[in-house]
Amino acid sequence: MYVLSTGCQWRAIRKGLPPKSTEYGYFDLWTYDGTLQRIHHALYEQCGGLPAFFGTLIEALVLAVIGGSIGALTTFVIFDGFTASTLGASFTQVVFRFEFSPSLIAQGVVLALAVGLLGGLFPAIRAARTPIVTGLYG
Repeated sequence: MYVLSTGCQWRAIRKGLPPKSTEYGYFDLWTYDGTLQRIHHALYEQCGGLPAFFGTLIEALVLAVIGGSIGALTTFVIFDGFTASTLGASFTQVVFRFEFSPSLIAQGVVLALAVGLLGGLFPAIRAARTPIVTGLYG
């Protein structure tokens, strides 16, 4: 169980546990007779896929907030007060002045959250449906 959950090598098993040969013996026996598979299925049945669903969705939302905030800050620093103009074929000129307000930045972050929610929803559903053993083995 320790190796399956942490992915560590046998020599990295912490002190206080039985010797490596004993641990490996149980691991090999439980893998062979399906005990580990039953333990993982029991855990999955008890918890369901809800923790994986919410964990994946929260990760997507946190990344969206971070990305939206970085984008909003970068845009504010580079373009706030920037002026651009166009000169049309009939010699008409249109001047744009970019000014960012806190409400505009908040709208950008909210939009990033919406994109993060939509982008994280399908991976979260897949994570909820994936058995633990399959997820651990890749």
